[in-house]
Amino acid sequence: MNRWLSTTRVAVLLCLLGCSTLFLPWASVLVMAVDPAPQADGSYKAKHTVSESHAGYQLWHGAASAITFFALFLFLLVTGPLRPVPWWRSAILLLGAMCVVVIVLVGLNFRHPALESDLGRGRVILGGLGLTNHAVIGLAAGLGLIAALEMRSRVAANGPGKSAEPGTAADPRRQSGSGG
Repeated sequence: MNRWLSTTRVAVLLCLLGCSTLFLPWASVLVMAVDPAPQADGSYKAKHTVSESHAGYQLWHGAASAITFFALFLFLLVTGPLRPVPWWRSAILLLGAMCVVVIVLVGLNFRHPALESDLGRGRVILGGLGLTNHAVIGLAAGLGLIAALEMRSRVAANGPGKSAEPGTAADPRRQSGSGG
């Protein structure tokens, strides 16, 4: 029976959502233009402020996570028709989801030049990386959960005493002993 909502379809949807985050704002900052020369009391005189938003394609970790989601999407399109779901597909999906989480976590701790203040040029930045970073981690965690569910169903289908591969010792089709 073909279900409308399968783990493969949910994983494809999560990958597409992950790809679309490339165009969402990953960082929102308030930029203050200041006079580069400090005042007599050591403070800086603000000229004007402007709000800036940086999309995922402007930050290396936004682009890298979107590329990883896209690669997983293509992988799911190619391997989607395989029934039952092979263990290696779930393992690759889990590995890709973990890669996205690592990419975003490293990106959150990376110093981005566009988000740095430079008093010499009269540019002060307030703000930082936004909610999209955490949403992408959530999408990757969901993808990892889908992969774990696929692996779990594969293990449960084999059950205790059953083997995953035909022709092995626990396979009932294999007969032992001499013919008779």
